[in-house]
Amino acid sequence: MNRRFAVLAVALVCAARFASAEDSSAADSARAVLAAQSKNVVTVRLAARVRVGSADSGTMDMDLVIEATGFLLDPAGLVVTSLNATDPRQLYEKSLNDESSGGAADYTLTSEVSRTTVVFEDGTEIEAEAGLRDTDLDLAFFLLKKPAPAGTVVAPASAAPKAFDALVVLRRLGEVAGRSCAGALVPVQAAVERPRKFYLVSNDVAVGLGEPAFDLAGHFVGIVTLRNIKAGSTRTEYLFSGEDPYSAVIILPLADVLEGARQHEKFKGLAK
Repeated sequence: MNRRFAVLAVALVCAARFASAEDSSAADSARAVLAAQSKNVVTVRLAARVRVGSADSGTMDMDLVIEATGFLLDPAGLVVTSLNATDPRQLYEKSLNDESSGGAADYTLTSEVSRTTVVFEDGTEIEAEAGLRDTDLDLAFFLLKKPAPAGTVVAPASAAPKAFDALVVLRRLGEVAGRSCAGALVPVQAAVERPRKFYLVSNDVAVGLGEPAFDLAGHFVGIVTLRNIKAGSTRTEYLFSGEDPYSAVIILPLADVLEGARQHEKFKGLAK
């Protein structure tokens, strides 16, 4: 009996050491990805005025500063992020839908972006202009008005990850955290093939719209976006089920991101 216990104890210790070694290896790889790509992870900052009006309460103007993580897709000056994370109309229409429980038709909402700035790791701020918007893919592209700082590089494309593969998702933190680049290791829960390819990741670690995802070898997998297949669906509709069956935060593959970018004349030559 004691011998069996001893064998079991040794087996458990070996398994723990093996798991610890695997975790350490993944963490080392993730740190290498963060170091290699942090200069390309940026903050997209928009100064905007939103006007909300209704028959009951009249109109109200709000001056907003919206910030979201973006990624320098090409050092020539192309930045990509999520449309839902940077479009004032997208942000506030969702809020109005939630608060009014379907009565958003009573509201009118207009917005105007007065200035767009891209903030890089070293603090450099470069003005940008809106390039392309893709509501189906939830992508927003911005064009820098000056060259990106030295040191930015093109991220190598990735082979398609599979379920249970680990990904590194990077984000640019806000001013309160010194605009540091942060990351998270998240497993792929599913690689969905139809009707369009995308990846679902674990909900245990929150990922933000517009954030870039890489495999452990440092290859670029895609951008975190919002997939919505039912117009007008709101979070409150599914408050008790815990899951909205019509929308999900996904990782949109690099191939689709590049295809969207090539719609702009300046970037038709982006590698496939």
